[in-house]
Amino acid sequence: MPALPVPAPVASEPVAAPPAPRPAAPKAATPPVQAEEPGLLASLMEHPMAMPGGIGLVVLLVGLAVYRLRGRFRKDNGETSFLESRLQPDSFFGASGGQRVDTRDAASGVSSSMSYSLSQLDAIGDVDPVAEADVYLAYGRDLQAEEILKEAMRGNPERMAIRTKLLEVYAKRRDTKGFELLATQLYSLTKGEGDDWAKAQELDVPVVMHPEDVAGADKMNPYGLKLICGNPADSALCFGFMTYSGVFDRFPKLKLCILHGGGFFPYHLGRFDQGWAVRAGARAAKAKMAPSGYLKNIYYDNMIYRLDTIKYLIGLGGIDHIMVGTDYPFDWPVGIDFILNASFLNNAQKTAILGGNLIKLLRITPS
Repeated sequence: MPALPVPAPVASEPVAAPPAPRPAAPKAATPPVQAEEPGLLASLMEHPMAMPGGIGLVVLLVGLAVYRLRGRFRKDNGETSFLESRLQPDSFFGASGGQRVDTRDAASGVSSSMSYSLSQLDAIGDVDPVAEADVYLAYGRDLQAEEILKEAMRGNPERMAIRTKLLEVYAKRRDTKGFELLATQLYSLTKGEGDDWAKAQELDVPVVMHPEDVAGADKMNPYGLKLICGNPADSALCFGFMTYSGVFDRFPKLKLCILHGGGFFPYHLGRFDQGWAVRAGARAAKAKMAPSGYLKNIYYDNMIYRLDTIKYLIGLGGIDHIMVGTDYPFDWPVGIDFILNASFLNNAQKTAILGGNLIKLLRITPS
């Protein structure tokens, strides 16, 4: 095989020499860096034992800033918060727990598909406005309760329970104008009639009257006069309304038990009868008889603490209309001893007052 030709070597291109290095420029003197003072967060991280107090301080400062901003906003706008109230908490929960119950956070501004009006909630059965108002009242939040009831009343004007609960709000607040306006509207709707009296008569059960929001109670705080004078006065007021308005004419078998010995009315019955006789025109009573004509409908307890007064009450109302009473667990005497020590009563009469009359009235079958 002939030998292959060997290629001639190729000369390589000359390589340029690297440039000479330039002399380095003199560096400017760097000023010494001053150590920064540690911030609040760094200090807390460096000293972990101080963190709880520091965090509390931060929260306090943030809360103070928010409070001042909200106060300035209210002042500038001349508005009073919906959450401000005029009543003190009137329940165990309001006195011992949180003082704010807000189921509608109107201030948040966050829209939600679950945002219903109160009347809509009532309509779909999620919230009973009367029960919700009771919760607010328990925490002393009468303004929220009023708002709830007014909105519910607009959505369901026929429901009397809403109106009567709103009357309770006005009574607790001593809002005489609001109470009078709503009471007038309520009377125009019911004419003083309702299912409650008819149902009580149908069931043949007594209605017990015990004072709650006593008229004029704001003047009876000294010496406990609200209980001593206010309750009997309110009981007498109840008797006046029930008799003058003709309730017992419409429901002749209705039984009303007025506590505290009937209040003041048994001892001023003559004044009640005289008022029925002489009042005319718009102030005339609607009843067919004088109040003394309805004593057969009235029952009493014996919480009047004097034997001569009990003797008078028995003579007025009848032995079968008097029942033993008690203010337990309060520190008032139990009424049993008054009856046991009554020398003008025989044993059968004492037995009737101490239990027999009540068993008969409630139609209880002794075991």
